[in-house]
Amino acid sequence: MGNHKIPFNTICKDLPKIKAIMRAKGVGIDKACQIIMEMYHFAIKQDGIETQNAVAALKAVAVHPFSNFLQAKIINESSEMAADVLCALCAVRVGLLDITDAKRHAERFKAHEGLQKLCKALAEGKPVREGVDAYTFLDIDVDSFDDIYEDMPEPEAAEVDGKITSLQWHFNTQFHLLREDFLGPLRSGMRSLGKHATTDIWFNQGVTITGMGTCHLGVVFRICIPKPPNSRGFQRDRLKTGSLLCFSDRQFEKDSLIWATVQGNRNSIEETSSTVTFMARFPKHTADMEVGSMYDMVESTAFFEAYSHVLRGIQKSQLDDLPFRRILLAIPDALVNIQLPELLKDRVIDLTSLLYPRQPALEWSVTEDPPKITPDMSSIDAAQYESVINALTHEVAVIQGPPGTGKTYVGLKIIEVLRDTLWGAPADRDKGDDDFTDNFDWDDGGERPPIVIMCYTNHALDSVLSELLSTGIENRIVRIGGSTKDETIMKHNIIELIHRLPNTHELRDVKRQMRAHTALISQSCSDLSIENLLESEATEIPDIALKYFKRKSEQYNKALEENKAAVTANEEALQKLPAFSQEASDIRKENRKLEVNAVRLTRCYGHPVEAWLDGNEFHGAADDDRGHEDDDEKIHAGRLGNDYKEGLPELKIFADFEKLNVEERYAYFDNWTFRARSSIKELVRSTCREFEALSIRKQEEEIRASQRVLSTSRIVGATTTGCAKYHKMLEALKPEIIIVEEAAEVLESHVLSVLSPYAKHLILIGDHKQLQPKVNSLEMQQKNLSVSLMERLVRSGLKPSMLRTQRRMTEEICLLTSRFYPEEIITHPSTKKHPTEVRGISKPLFFIDHDKNETKESGVSPYNEYEAHYAVELAWYLLLQGYKANQIVILLPYKGQRNRVADIIREHEHNTHLRELKVTCVDNYQGEESDIVILTLVRSQGRGFLKKENRLIVALSRARWGMYVIANFDFIRTVSPEWKSVIDHVSKDRNILNRTLTLKCDAHGNTTNINDPREFSRLVPAGGCHEYCHVRMDCGHPCKERCHPKTTDHSPCREVCNKSGEDCLPPRSCTHTCKKRCYEDCGLCEEKVNATLPCGHDQAIRCSDDPAVVQCRTPCIKMLSCRHRCRKQCGESCTERCRERVEKTLPCGHKQDAECHVEASRLRCKTPCDAVLLCDHRCANRCGECDKGVFTLHKQCIEECKRTLVCGHACNSICSKMCPPCRKSCIMRCNHSRCGKTCGDACAKCTAQCDWACEHQKCTKLCWEPCDRKKCEERCSKKLPCGHQCKGFCGDRCPQYCHEGDCRVGEHEDLLMIDEPEEKDRMVQLACGHIFVSEAMDGHVKAKMSEDKIQWVGCPVCRRPITPFDTGRYRREVNESIINVNIARKRIHEADAAFVKEKDSLMRRLLVSTDLEADYLQQRVSQCRYDDVKALRRQVDLMEWAQPFRTRFVKYGVAGDKARAELEAILVVMATEEAVAQVGLSIRRHVMEGRLHALLAE
Repeated sequence: MGNHKIPFNTICKDLPKIKAIMRAKGVGIDKACQIIMEMYHFAIKQDGIETQNAVAALKAVAVHPFSNFLQAKIINESSEMAADVLCALCAVRVGLLDITDAKRHAERFKAHEGLQKLCKALAEGKPVREGVDAYTFLDIDVDSFDDIYEDMPEPEAAEVDGKITSLQWHFNTQFHLLREDFLGPLRSGMRSLGKHATTDIWFNQGVTITGMGTCHLGVVFRICIPKPPNSRGFQRDRLKTGSLLCFSDRQFEKDSLIWATVQGNRNSIEETSSTVTFMARFPKHTADMEVGSMYDMVESTAFFEAYSHVLRGIQKSQLDDLPFRRILLAIPDALVNIQLPELLKDRVIDLTSLLYPRQPALEWSVTEDPPKITPDMSSIDAAQYESVINALTHEVAVIQGPPGTGKTYVGLKIIEVLRDTLWGAPADRDKGDDDFTDNFDWDDGGERPPIVIMCYTNHALDSVLSELLSTGIENRIVRIGGSTKDETIMKHNIIELIHRLPNTHELRDVKRQMRAHTALISQSCSDLSIENLLESEATEIPDIALKYFKRKSEQYNKALEENKAAVTANEEALQKLPAFSQEASDIRKENRKLEVNAVRLTRCYGHPVEAWLDGNEFHGAADDDRGHEDDDEKIHAGRLGNDYKEGLPELKIFADFEKLNVEERYAYFDNWTFRARSSIKELVRSTCREFEALSIRKQEEEIRASQRVLSTSRIVGATTTGCAKYHKMLEALKPEIIIVEEAAEVLESHVLSVLSPYAKHLILIGDHKQLQPKVNSLEMQQKNLSVSLMERLVRSGLKPSMLRTQRRMTEEICLLTSRFYPEEIITHPSTKKHPTEVRGISKPLFFIDHDKNETKESGVSPYNEYEAHYAVELAWYLLLQGYKANQIVILLPYKGQRNRVADIIREHEHNTHLRELKVTCVDNYQGEESDIVILTLVRSQGRGFLKKENRLIVALSRARWGMYVIANFDFIRTVSPEWKSVIDHVSKDRNILNRTLTLKCDAHGNTTNINDPREFSRLVPAGGCHEYCHVRMDCGHPCKERCHPKTTDHSPCREVCNKSGEDCLPPRSCTHTCKKRCYEDCGLCEEKVNATLPCGHDQAIRCSDDPAVVQCRTPCIKMLSCRHRCRKQCGESCTERCRERVEKTLPCGHKQDAECHVEASRLRCKTPCDAVLLCDHRCANRCGECDKGVFTLHKQCIEECKRTLVCGHACNSICSKMCPPCRKSCIMRCNHSRCGKTCGDACAKCTAQCDWACEHQKCTKLCWEPCDRKKCEERCSKKLPCGHQCKGFCGDRCPQYCHEGDCRVGEHEDLLMIDEPEEKDRMVQLACGHIFVSEAMDGHVKAKMSEDKIQWVGCPVCRRPITPFDTGRYRREVNESIINVNIARKRIHEADAAFVKEKDSLMRRLLVSTDLEADYLQQRVSQCRYDDVKALRRQVDLMEWAQPFRTRFVKYGVAGDKARAELEAILVVMATEEAVAQVGLSIRRHVMEGRLHALLAE
């Protein structure tokens, strides 16, 4: 391609045409890129150059990333220039334009600020990447996914086998590969929603926001996910802290996406049988989220937090000052001649820590040859020593450690040498430094930055730090990140150390303020609950709705009680039935239905109104709304203004509530609670904004505190994600030494993201022959994203130092993997101490062959049913041999196989040891080992997992001395040459591959061949052989169980004991034979004998019992004092409380059944009270519930009031409460407007000019004033539709009435006994439709106006008030009545306030009184009305006046009794003022009479 150079003008010959199109149509930059790409493609074909590579490169450049750059950097007027630049860059990129030709055009672009860097690169002859690639990843928002639905070009593959020309290009490639690894599957999964099943995402519908809270990052929301029916449990891999979520309420349309992340650890997830609740944070949409909103949710299967921090770390990298540039670029000379670490050049290296204790100090300069160490000086072998020296003499060192060769041990030794060299060795090597967490000088800033240890996983990091602490190498350790389960390491966690840091007043103050804001947000969210909204004063819910909700609550609770009672009754019935009968089976099925119903009743609903809103109805058995069908209450649904009333009809009866759909129910409820919710939400929003600001302050304070802690440490440990997350913190620390453990498992981008300009020494320890880094997308794996930095450097020519002595596996197992390493792997002599055989199996290493196919299901990775059962049965057999669960592990290649094995283990509910077994995937087990490994390979059709040599090495190198591989080896040998060589080795050379596994019994010497997993339970159920044990046990009986490996682990002997007398345990004094089982203690003799008891009765008792203390069980025949017979036994004390049922007469006079011992005065009468209350309603209590003292206190009346209000409507409140203002809509209206208030409020005055006028006279008053004109008595001159003249009055509305000739339009209401109106009679029609003769209607209106009562003037038939709109004839009277009613309304409101004040005053006076009448009067006051309050005040005055005399009434004899009787009589009735005054005079007379008698008596 390079030999075909095309002039620039040829490439852009169609550019003027393109520019004209862009100018005419206003085409944007992205569209321009697409047009130019098509033009460029045409130019290639025209010149005869058809190169797919050129086209592919053109697409990658033209569409992405230059379009993003140009769109951000060039203004619209520069579109023409953008096209020129784009063409030039495309041409240079694919090699179709000479760089010298591009230089001539560079000067044209320098005037544009955004293009200067590009032009400079072109002019200087640098690769185009050096000028532009930094923008392609620096300008991308890591938290933005606006391109989720766009067709993005695939990123370029990473270079892994040679020199890299540009660090900018390399960082750009790593960034885009990593971002696409996360975003690609998410994009694919979201596009497939509603089309086909996908495993790229998790999808949930009906997700609800149920509350708010806070976390250290800011405000979070509580999310409730409904679980699908028959769900066994939530997936373990879901809802990790930091996982990415996408919410939408419009089927995931592009502009409806809301992004969030999961917050809180796994313990904060609340899981029930029907829901899963967790916390999520919405960084960009906190203010838009509302509690109660419902969405659909997508969760990414890739762990977002691990990606986001690394991507940000790459963006923050300082490429100009990046260390190890030549090595990272894989320049051959730099890889061969790696320089010495700068910080060790002039230092003396202290190697003493490599030696045994009490050896003389060993020091060395890196500029000299390293000293020799013999085996008698140190436990470190030659290869390990060589690796340590290599790490100390190369600024970038790579140490390769095959399985079991001690990579972690070498890493610890390197750390120890560096510690001794940089900080000096501790005085006492056995103890190390003082405990960093107990004795620590916080102000000791340290001489140099600490060593940073990076690991990919938390588990690997904890292992390294635990070794450092347990061996005493170093105690000044800080762990960054909180995901650790080790309590010792937790003491070194940076969060824990910050808590103990002195002088952090600012941080504590911020936390205190955040706690206060959290409490306020929590309380505000609680106020938004349905229960609290119903009780809020700002909520405006009509009475009929409150009554309806009360009924729904009763139905809801009753349904739950009935459900629970039915389940209890069924369980009691089950106990009386045979377990396997058909009837018992039916009852169990019914119980399951009832339990499901109970779950449905309570699912997601904290209040019955929530269920009603969602359309879930709960009807109790007694629920019957028929009594409300005729309810004529008409309550308006809303009172918040016209915006909320529109489209919401009145709800008149309960049936109207039932007919509403879900949307309408929410509309009504939102209408009623709008004001309450608005004020609460505004408070929440403002509090959230303040909390977010406090959260930022807290993070800043924590960074300052962290820097204080880190500056005093010597070793800082963190995962690669943690290092990227705390990049700013580590950069301030300026670390010089970075050690990466298991470096072959770490993505190169993770290492690049933490490299700072201060790094001077990088040590990579791992094994690129084992597992590669985990990649989410297969496409990105094919583009070399899974190649670690360690592997890339080795493949590019850097020679690692290799460890060659393994100490884990036996020689036989080691031979399986050592063939894949270029150097010989030596087995250390210490492995000979491993057991040479596995108990119960003939060979410690065996490959079990089969021909069973795998199973593939949609959305699930493959699994092999045969291998899963074989692995579980074999593991159980090994456990029976006496091995512990932590000595065995089952390894598998796929999650589908792991889940299937876990399901089979769960089926063994009785086996607790089997459930403790570790079952894990190979990819999660690198770096770990076990005594015995059971490996299943699953595949019988596709290659998949097996084609990778890395996984082969890991899978076959985890066992110490026992391994069993289960697979279809005829297929496996075709997968890869590596597997074929292993299988050939074990089948031909070792003869350990067969379809038959041979088991052996040590007790009997028998062998058992297993050809199928089902044969384990049939042939060796107890782990032995087919024979019986027959070992004599301690009791003397032979063991009759099937052969089992442990001769001391016999089941309890179940033979009959048959011992007697002294032979029993404990010994007996009788000669009866023990009938218990042999394994049971004999105990006391249970033989039955006849004996005569002290009472004279004969009874069968146990041989060991004493007759004198045995209780006689014969029924007692004694008679009680009440003449009923005693119901107890002879040996018991006689009944003290007779339980016979008798009829008793209560103090109230009613009769009731009760137990004999209960006194009548203590019984509460259950007969209905039915007394007539003051309101003339009947008391609804039972007789015993009403206080029957001197004054009878009844329950407050709950009947409907039905008193007539001033507006003429009936009061629908509770009888015992004060009548509230009428809440019906006012129907008053005129020709200008209508009253928008409720009936209980005074109407607003219409200030328009009165429009009542005719040709004879006109009103001059305002519309609301009484008219000053007279009624016009002239006949209306208008014609009706029938052609006859109207029979109404001039200037009034024409009545629809005509009886002239054959016309019979309308019927009049006969008020004057007139069958047919005469010709002279005039007719009046009201708005209600009723028609009257004017003479009758005039008389009716006049009579109403003359009554001494404030009222509306209404229709004589339907009583509907006449409004100014109805007719002008009665407008004067109507306006006068409106004025009078408005005055009455105002006075009622004033009287209401005075009435409430008077009631409060009376109640306070009664509360301080201890008289019996005070309780009665309190009830009267609480139920009183306007006309009652004066009389009650008089009675209270009388009671207080008589108070001083009450204690002396007793002294006055008959006169005192009369005075007391009169006082009590007046207090229990609603007495008149005269009656109260009369009683007062009478009491005074009786008191004086009593005093006189008292004086005479003296």
